[in-house]
Amino acid sequence: MAGLGDVDGMRKFVARTGVAGFPQLVDEAGAVWRRFGVVEQSSYVLVTADGTVVHRGFLDDRELAARVDQLVR
Repeated sequence: MAGLGDVDGMRKFVARTGVAGFPQLVDEAGAVWRRFGVVEQSSYVLVTADGTVVHRGFLDDRELAARVDQLVR
């Protein structure tokens, strides 16, 4: 996950959403955002281990947790 903010903000997001099992990175320059066409903080691009994009767009905290749970099964 790439957050367009600082490390403290990312840590709070991870704690709130329960996504600590996934790699996290701070994307202060927005490079990852530009690469995947993310335009707002609540947009997500979920990519499988083989590189397949399985979701692109808005997810609230509940939906994010459900989608992440599906990916790790």
